[in-house]
Amino acid sequence: MKILKYQAGSVREALTQIKDELGENAMVVSTRDVRRGLLGKGVEVSVAIDGDDNRPSHQSSHRASPAMGAGYSLGDADVERIMAPLRSELRSLRSVLRASSDNRQGDEIRRDVSAMRHVLEGIRTPPQQTVDLLSLVRDSPVAAASEGRVIVLVGPTGVGKSTTIAKLAAKAVYGDHQSAAIVTLDTYRVGGEEQMRTYANLIGAPLFVVADPRDLASQIDELGEYDRVYIDTAGRSPRDIPAIRSLRGALQGIVDMEVHLTLSLNTPTNVMDANHRRYFEVGVNRLLFTKLDESLDFDELIRTPARLEVPVSFLTTGQAVPEDLVIATPDGLMNMARGGIELRAEAA
Repeated sequence: MKILKYQAGSVREALTQIKDELGENAMVVSTRDVRRGLLGKGVEVSVAIDGDDNRPSHQSSHRASPAMGAGYSLGDADVERIMAPLRSELRSLRSVLRASSDNRQGDEIRRDVSAMRHVLEGIRTPPQQTVDLLSLVRDSPVAAASEGRVIVLVGPTGVGKSTTIAKLAAKAVYGDHQSAAIVTLDTYRVGGEEQMRTYANLIGAPLFVVADPRDLASQIDELGEYDRVYIDTAGRSPRDIPAIRSLRGALQGIVDMEVHLTLSLNTPTNVMDANHRRYFEVGVNRLLFTKLDESLDFDELIRTPARLEVPVSFLTTGQAVPEDLVIATPDGLMNMARGGIELRAEAA
C-alpha cells in the first residue's frame, strides 16, 4: 500500500485531480488545511493505492457492481445446514457401494443416491416461489425511479441514512453532474453532524444544519439554485409518535419532494410494516433498502413493496461512497430475489 499526497485549492479540486490520475482505486485517508506560499491557503488530501501500482493510471479501474444471479439460491448458512447431513449420508452410501460385491445391492444404492440428488435440486430451485415473485412484479409497482428535486430520508435508527445521503449526493455531483446541497435535521445523534460534514466536504456539497424542524421549509426555499437537495433526518422509533408528527409538520409546504422510507433489508417483516404505518403520515412515497450485504433473504425486495404498495427507489450494498448504490428496477429486484448479490471485491 502506498500513500500519495495531493495539494489543491479545495477538496473538490483535489478529488477531481485524484480521480483523473489514479482512477477509482484510490482511497482517501485524510485531508488537512495547508499554506501554499503566495497562493495562500489550500488543502492536502492523502490517498492510498495498492503497493504494486508503480505509476498513475489515467484509466479508471472499475469495481464489480452487484451481479444478478442466474438462479435462486438459499443463503450459505441455510444451504450448509441442509446439506451437511446429506453429505454424510452420501459418504456412507458410497462406502457401502465400494465394499459390496452384490451388484443388485449396488443398483439399489445408486437409485437411492439419484433420488437424493433430485431432492437437493428441489430444495435449491423452488419453482412455485419463482412463479409467486414473478406475479408480484407483474401486478405491483415494486420499483420506481426517483424524480423529486428534494429527497428526504426517514426511518429508524441504525439503518444508514447518513451514509446513504452521502452516496446519493455523490452520485448527483459526480455521476449526473448536478449541483447538490445537503441539509441535516440530525442534531440528536452524537457525532452525526461531524460525520455528515466530513462527507459533504469530500463530495464538495454544502451542508446546512437545521436545529429547529420548523425552520426547514424556509431553509429549502433558500436553496432554489441547487438541482438536488438531500435531507437527512434523525432516526426515530416507530413508537415515537410526537417526533414523527413534528417531522410531518416540518415537511409540509415543501414542493417537488419525495420521502424515502429507509429500511435495512434484514429487518423482520412485522417491524418493516410497523415503520411504514408510523411514517406513512409524513408522506412516504418510496422505499430505500440498505445493508443488502448483511442480508440472506432477498425475497423481501419484492414482497415488501408489493405488500405496502410503495415502490423501491434505491438499494445499498455496502459502505463505499458512492459505489455501493444501486438504482432499483423490476428486473434487477427479481434477479436479486432469485440469486442474491455478488459483493464488490475489496482491495487487499
